[in-house]
Amino acid sequence: MRKALSTLAALAVLAAVLLGAYRLYGWAREREASQCPLCHRPVHGHTAFSAVLDGREVRVCCPRCWLTFLRVAGGTVQRPMATDYTTGKPVPAEECVYVEGSDDCPCCSANILVGTSDKVPAAQCFDRCLPSVIAFAQRDQAVAFSRRHGGAVVSYQTLLNEVGNR
Repeated sequence: MRKALSTLAALAVLAAVLLGAYRLYGWAREREASQCPLCHRPVHGHTAFSAVLDGREVRVCCPRCWLTFLRVAGGTVQRPMATDYTTGKPVPAEECVYVEGSDDCPCCSANILVGTSDKVPAAQCFDRCLPSVIAFAQRDQAVAFSRRHGGAVVSYQTLLNEVGNR
């Protein structure tokens, strides 16, 4: 009887360890899916961009990271989907209108003053998500946003042409 209880206790401990490992694995996979592979920021629901690149699903935090990813990786793109900034809903990238270079950068960090070797403060200027690119399903919403925040209203094809010219 004692041996049976001992075996049962060992099996219970083993089951608990396996369940914990399974949950930890699931948490790590979920976190990986919600983090931009380029800038390692969270993938936000109102700026996310996704596509299938050479048969592999790619999900990044914003259209700027997508353009950078595409320039670096190249490959065959299928089903590029932007997220409408106004509604948070996915929209085929070709149907969206984009505002590039506005003063609103939803996934960027603020410029931080850093000290230089000669003790003169300087602004940190590089951010992978700059200049911002924000997608809109409706042209009038993009134009209104651009009037408030600056930036150029451009098409997806214009953005792709920029990638090709770099």
